[in-house]
Amino acid sequence: MRGAIVLMWNMKLVLRLDPTRLRRWHIHLAARIARRTDTQVSVEWSPGAEPLPSSISMLLALERLIYRPPIDDITAAAGVQDFAKFQTTPGHADLVLDFTADEPQLGTKTWRTDVRRHRR
Repeated sequence: MRGAIVLMWNMKLVLRLDPTRLRRWHIHLAARIARRTDTQVSVEWSPGAEPLPSSISMLLALERLIYRPPIDDITAAAGVQDFAKFQTTPGHADLVLDFTADEPQLGTKTWRTDVRRHRR
C-alpha cells in the first residue's frame, strides 16, 4: 500500500520523568498512549533535579485563584503514586519519551523535550 504508515506492534514505550516536577498532564499522556493496542507504557524515574523554585508554585497557585480551573486540571501537581499502574516493565524499551534534563542513555531511541536548547 503506497504511503501507508507502518505502526510498531508490541511496542514498549517508557516515559522518563522527574519525580519532583510531575503534573497531571503526564498521567493523561501515559493513559492516552496506553490505550493504543499492543503498546506497553511504563515510567522510569530520573534521579531528580533540583525542585522547582517556590516562585513557580506560587505563580501556579495565583493562576488557580484567578482562573479557577477544575481541581483535576492537567496543570495540577501529581505524585509518584499516581503512576502506579505504569510500573517499569522488564526488557529494552523501543522508545523513551524523556521529559527530564538528564543525559540520554546510549543505545536507546529517545525523544527529548529540552527547553534549554531553545533559549536565546
